[in-house]
Amino acid sequence: MRTLVLFSVIFLIIGCKEKITIESSQLNGKWLVSKAIRNGRETKTLQSAYFMFPSDNSVISNLINNEENTIFTLSENKLLIGDYNFEIEEFTSATMKLNGKINEFELELYLTKE
Repeated sequence: MRTLVLFSVIFLIIGCKEKITIESSQLNGKWLVSKAIRNGRETKTLQSAYFMFPSDNSVISNLINNEENTIFTLSENKLLIGDYNFEIEEFTSATMKLNGKINEFELELYLTKE
């Protein structure tokens, strides 16, 4: 019985990840990809990728929209850019980690604010 209670408590602690809530204004500025993991492996091919968020709820990126303005929506930690869904897993005023899928690639993107 003790073991069951212990495992239940551990499961609750691990499972209760703190939810990140971000305002769109916190994204304003240019974010550079500092590290990228594609399908579980680090890749250097995305080193020059960036996301630029002007103050009008649009995004310009050389990774997903050929540097054209695209409207984005943000709900808590879910970022939708066109047809692409990202989850913001970590966020500070200077760093951000995005998880998502572009075409057939699972991506973890680590960004730093310029």
